[in-house]
Amino acid sequence: MKIETKEQYSAAMDRIYYLLSMLIEPGSPEEKELKELTAVVTVYEAKLEENQEQ
Repeated sequence: MKIETKEQYSAAMDRIYYLLSMLIEPGSPEEKELKELTAVVTVYEAKLEENQEQ
């Protein structure tokens, strides 16, 4: 898979999250960590996008 656009990157990250969530037991510490990391990455990506627009 080749990622050339922001939309492709976002779709790939969503798929990675989905696949990982299928492997992790609901309510486990790993699920909590996955959600926390996803939130951190989402904030980081938003900041990057904001800086690119300036």
